Amino acid sequence: GTTEVPLSKAPSPHTAPRPPVMAAGCSLTKVDVLIDNSVLYCPALAQHRNNTKPIQWEPRFNNGFSLTANNTLLTVPLDGLYYVYFGISYRIPGNYCEQKGVDRIQDLHTQVFKFTASYPKDIVIIKSIDSMTCTILAQRFVYAGQLIQLLKNDKLKMIIHTPHEVVNWFKGGIYFGAFLS
Repeated sequence: GTTEVPLSKAPSPHTAPRPPVMAAGCSLTKVDVLIDNSVLYCPALAQHRNNTKPIQWEPRFNNGFSLTANNTLLTVPLDGLYYVYFGISYRIPGNYCEQKGVDRIQDLHTQVFKFTASYPKDIVIIKSIDSMTCTILAQRFVYAGQLIQLLKNDKLKMIIHTPHEVVNWFKGGIYFGAFLS
């Protein structure tokens, strides 16, 4: 199954990602409140039961970005060159590996899509593929980002193609964002 996830903020594309700081259930970096033209969305609690449906998000910071009515797509406020990024923490919970049908190697696959009026189909703009051996309490953090030209009213979304149980939803281990560079 898949999970759709909209935007937040990250560090400059010219620096390594900083360790996340916990705040109200979200992953934040120390530079988050200093970046203009950025947005941060955090998962609405109790929305993560099934990763075949889009995750709904609630805003924490918002400088011009807007969400669709169902809070799963982010609308870009201005034309420009944006740094789009995401970070996801994965972990293998307790007896997950012993469950029937669970693969020994867990695929960690995430994509960020752009939808624009001039080409009304989802276009992959960032793709991350990684893996993790299914052992008790194994952990991995994946970060990806890219500079991309976006137009006003373009829509962005993130889809996670990883079993829901492996994504670290409840410890602020996921963020997705963009900022005008």
